[in-house]
Amino acid sequence: MNGLLHNAEIDRVLTRNAGTSGGTVSSDIVDMKGFDWITWVIAFQDVLTTSVITVSMLEDDDSAMGSTTEVAAADKITRTAGASDVDSKLMVYECLRPKERYVRLTVGIATANAPIDSIVAIKGKARTVKVTQPADVLDQKQVATPTTS
Repeated sequence: MNGLLHNAEIDRVLTRNAGTSGGTVSSDIVDMKGFDWITWVIAFQDVLTTSVITVSMLEDDDSAMGSTTEVAAADKITRTAGASDVDSKLMVYECLRPKERYVRLTVGIATANAPIDSIVAIKGKARTVKVTQPADVLDQKQVATPTTS
């Protein structure tokens, strides 16, 4: 029986960003070699009212991301923050079968600040099982039918 820890790789690809209005926050570049899908989890801090947040993904066949292609407008997430509806909440963006080997998540911020606590990337459907987790994962444990005391 294999769960997430044996079939996916979990990595923090951005830590603490001020999310200043008028800017774009970019995650680390992620190499999709050996994986079929990626799920990005964006954790927000105290987001200001009226902040417009646009989540998008860039792809490239080059690890330097010199000639990226951005996903279509219909494939983006766009939200205008209310009084507290985004505060300490998560946004999740998932891409099944990216077209290119290298991907990066971007978060565009307009009108007001939207501070980001972190972005976590989960690459899944590993073509080789058992996956070795990167250094950001300190400990891991998979339990099947745990014993109780």
